[in-house]
Amino acid sequence: MPKCQYTRERIMDLAEHLIMIKGFNGFSYKDISTELNVKNAAIHYHFPFKKNLGVAVIRRAQARFRKWNEMIGNQNISAVDMLDSALEMFTKHLNEDDYVCLAGSLETDFNTFCQEMQNEIRIYALEIHKWMSNLLARGRQEGVFSFSDSPEDKAFFILSSVQGALQIARVCNKNLFQRVVHKIKTDLAV
Repeated sequence: MPKCQYTRERIMDLAEHLIMIKGFNGFSYKDISTELNVKNAAIHYHFPFKKNLGVAVIRRAQARFRKWNEMIGNQNISAVDMLDSALEMFTKHLNEDDYVCLAGSLETDFNTFCQEMQNEIRIYALEIHKWMSNLLARGRQEGVFSFSDSPEDKAFFILSSVQGALQIARVCNKNLFQRVVHKIKTDLAV
């Protein structure tokens, strides 16, 4: 990888890390330049404005989600195992890094962002919601999930529960998150 591209990726990696730890509005280019031992000009070269960096991080996360979705979709994985895999990603964020998820972190600051960032966050959130809705519909059709709501409503409930539980668990007790995950699974069980 060319040095220029490597620097760009390192900037995006650190920005994503900072978003999940502090929120998008909780860090500056100075935080990135200090941590990476580069000049602010190097960051501005790749991302003239912080909103450019935000959009790039979100688009990269969208691409990563699509790749994961395609990879997991190409495997013969049950709906239950797919749900477990998705919930495990959230659990890993909390247990290993004390993160909230990227989407959840960005959604809390949504009204402070420019239109372009808001659009990208909306696209990302709706893609995740669509994936969860489709998974729930599939699981109900296969007889492994049982719920009375529409798959779309149940997906919103699950995603908001998981995102909220990550934030509360970070403040109060990490075990609270596992209790929410357990509740989601028992509520869906046939």
